[in-house]
Amino acid sequence: MMQAGFRDVKIVCRTCTARLPAVGDFILRHLAATPVAHMVEALSDSARKALSEDAATTLRPYADGDGIAFPETANVLTGIR
Repeated sequence: MMQAGFRDVKIVCRTCTARLPAVGDFILRHLAATPVAHMVEALSDSARKALSEDAATTLRPYADGDGIAFPETANVLTGIR
């Protein structure tokens, strides 16, 4: 950023808790909005069900009430121009 003319450049790492609905209900709708949507759509009903169940099993450690919660970290870069 400094090479682009910014000054007082700072990088701060921020972590928050991301909360999503229950994986079984959410995962296929989420994937439908991503670049892999066409691949998921091409799966058979049983394969989509298996994908959803596998995701739910994998994310079980993050279960929180009716959904999942997990830490999500972002680097925030600021500067003055």
